[in-house]
Amino acid sequence: LWMEIANDVAFSDKDVFAYNVAATHTLLTGDGPKTVYARFIDDAGNYSAIAAVSTTLDTSGPSGAALAIAEGAYTAGRGVNLELSAVGATEMWVDGDVEDTIYTKQWVSYATNLGVTLSTGDATKGVTVVYRDEADNEAGPVTATIVLDGTPPDVPQVSGPADHFETTSTQVPLAWIAANGADQYALQVAISDAFTTVLVQGTTTRTGQTVELSDGRYYWRVRAQDHAGNQSAWSSPVRWFKIDTTPPNTPQLTPFGSAPIGQARPSFGWSDESASGAVSYDLQISQDAGFPATATVYVHSGIAQTSYQLQNSDPALGDGGWYFRVRAVDQAGNQSGYQREPSGFTVDTAAPAKPVGLGISPGQLTNKNTIKLTWSDGPGNTDTAGFQVQVSETMDFAAQIVINKTTSDVFYDTTLSEGVYYLRVRAYDAAGNYSHWTWEPGDPAPLGFEIDNSSPNVPTAFAVVPNPSNTLKPPLHWSDERSSDSHSPLIYIVNVSTSSDFVPGNGVTVCVLVFNNGATSYTFANGEPTCAALPLGHLEDGDWYFRVRSKDQAGNPSEFSAPVSFTVDTVRPDVPSVFDVSPYRSKYRQPTLSWRPAAGAQTYHVQVGDGPGFFGLYLDQDRISDTSLVSNPLGEGHYYLRVKAVDAAGNESADWGIPLTPDFIIDLSPPGKATVLQVNGSNDVPYYTKDMTPAFSWNAG
Repeated sequence: LWMEIANDVAFSDKDVFAYNVAATHTLLTGDGPKTVYARFIDDAGNYSAIAAVSTTLDTSGPSGAALAIAEGAYTAGRGVNLELSAVGATEMWVDGDVEDTIYTKQWVSYATNLGVTLSTGDATKGVTVVYRDEADNEAGPVTATIVLDGTPPDVPQVSGPADHFETTSTQVPLAWIAANGADQYALQVAISDAFTTVLVQGTTTRTGQTVELSDGRYYWRVRAQDHAGNQSAWSSPVRWFKIDTTPPNTPQLTPFGSAPIGQARPSFGWSDESASGAVSYDLQISQDAGFPATATVYVHSGIAQTSYQLQNSDPALGDGGWYFRVRAVDQAGNQSGYQREPSGFTVDTAAPAKPVGLGISPGQLTNKNTIKLTWSDGPGNTDTAGFQVQVSETMDFAAQIVINKTTSDVFYDTTLSEGVYYLRVRAYDAAGNYSHWTWEPGDPAPLGFEIDNSSPNVPTAFAVVPNPSNTLKPPLHWSDERSSDSHSPLIYIVNVSTSSDFVPGNGVTVCVLVFNNGATSYTFANGEPTCAALPLGHLEDGDWYFRVRSKDQAGNPSEFSAPVSFTVDTVRPDVPSVFDVSPYRSKYRQPTLSWRPAAGAQTYHVQVGDGPGFFGLYLDQDRISDTSLVSNPLGEGHYYLRVKAVDAAGNESADWGIPLTPDFIIDLSPPGKATVLQVNGSNDVPYYTKDMTPAFSWNAG
C-alpha cells in the first residue's frame, strides 16, 4: 500500500508515497554519482527488500565553447568549414545564415568540424552554435562571422607597352590600369600565348612591374584578385613584346639567272629573314658592282616584303647590265650587312614579231574536246623562246579560261568544255618580251570555234495511223526537235525492222534511213529501193517496228526513241454470206438484216438500195461490229440488200455479199373490209338458231 524512497540505505531522510509505479524524488545536492533506495510496505506493515538504483547528477553545461570559420574573414564560395569545440558536449545546434540541412537548425551529434552552406547573396554572414551535454545542459550560443563575396573584380586593362612592342633593352616595364574591386594582381610572362611555359609569375598590389629577360618574344597578361579570393579573367587580348639586341641575318638574293629581263622595272626578290628578326629591307640598284658613291645608285628603304617591283614612279632601267643588293632591318633598328657579292642581271625590252598563219583542227564546229591549234613564228624572229596561247569565251578575251605557254607551234587543249571559244597566240623571247597578239582590239574577228557536246532531244516516233495499215508504204512521222539544238538542220536516222531489238540476222530485216534535211516524215517511194534491206522499196505484210534519233551538225546523236510497233496487212477478208430477209414480204418497217461472220473481218458495211444497182440508198452504214443490224425505218416498197466485210487494216472483201433472195418487200397497205353475209346460210337479221356451232360466211375485202 505504501513505498519509501530515500538517499541513504538507513532511510533517515525519506519520502513516503502511496504505492505507484513512478514517483518524483529530490537527490542530494552537488554534482556527482548518486544512489536512491526504495522499499515497499503492505497493509500489515511488512517491508519489502530494499531496492537501489544509481545515477550521476550533472547540472553544469559544456565548457570552453568556441566557434571559428576555417576560411577566415572572406569567402568567395557559399560552402565553408566550421571549426567547433566545447568540453563535455555531446550535441550541438548550428544556426544563423546557413542553409537548412540534416546538420543545421536541429540537434546533431557533436563534431569538431562541419561543412555548411551559407545563405545566398553577398553580405556579412553570421553563424551560431549551441552545445549541450548528455544531461541536456547547454553552453552558448557562440557566433562567428564571415563576408560572402562571390563577385570577381574587374579585368585589369593593360596600358603598356604597346602590343608587338620591340626593344633593345632587356628590362621592360609592364603596366596596367587599377581594376575596380581588386586588392592585388597576378602577372604572368611566358614564351607562348598558351602560357604553358611561364617565366615570370607572381602577385603584387601595384599596377605595374618591370621584368628583366634575355632576347626573345614574350607574351604577358595580368588579372585582378580580391580578399575573398575571387579572380577576374586574364587581360585580353594577350600582348607580346620582343627583346632584340641581335641584328637580323643578311638576306640571300634571288638571282635573275642568265636570261635577260624584258622589263625596265623588274621585280627583285630575296630570302625571308623574319625568323632572325627582320621587319623591313633596304634595296640598292646600280650599274657598278662596287656601288661606289660616284655611280648612280637607286635606293629603296623600308620594304616590308621579300620582293619589290619597281613602280611607275621609279626610274626605268635602261637596257644593259645592272646589279642589286639588299640588307635586313629589324624592329629595333638593327641592320644586317649587304651581300659580299651583288646579283647581276641584264635588261632587254625589245619585243619579237607576232606569229602568223593561225589554223584550227578539227574545225570550227565540233563535238571533240581536243583542239589542235597551229601557227608559224613571226617573220624575222631569231630569239623566240616560246608562245603564249589564250582561249576565251568572249571575242574581246576579257574572260580567259586557258593561258598556256609552249615552245612548239602546235598546241593541244583537252580541258575545254562545251561552248563558243576564241583563240589567239603571241610569241615571247628569253627576256620575257611579248609580241603583239594575233588578234587585238581593232583587228577583224578572232579565230573562233564551238564545242558542242550536247545531243539534241530524243525525237518522238509517232504511232503509225492507221494501225494495222493496209498499204505496203505506210507514212512514218516523228517530232521536230530543232528547238533543242542551235545548229540546224538536224539529221534524223530512222530504223525500220521486223524485230523490236533492231538486230539484223536470222531473218530479221533492218532498214536504215538517213535524212540530212531535217525532214520529220517519210513515205516509202513507189517502186524505188530505199535501202538494201528493202529492194522492192516497200514493206511486206507482217509486224514492223520503227524508231528514230536525231543528230546535230556537230555530230552529237541523241538516243533512239522508244520503238513504235505497227502491222502491215493487205490481205482482204472473205465475202460475207448474207441471210435472206424474212419474211420476204413484211409489214414491219425495220426488218432485221443478218449475215454469217466472214473470215478476217472486224467490221461490216451494209447497204439497202432501191434496185440491184444500188443507185439509190436507203441504208448505208459501216463499222458494224456485229453480224446483224436492225434497219432504220423504211417506207413501203421494194428493196435490195448487200453486205461487205472490212478487216482491222481497212481492207474490204473482194465483193459484196448478196442473199440468195436479194430483195424484200415492205407492205404497209391493209386489205379491203370484209362483209358478213350469212349465218348458217341465212340472211335473216337477227337470226336465231339452236346450233351450237353456227357457220359464218362473208365476202372478201
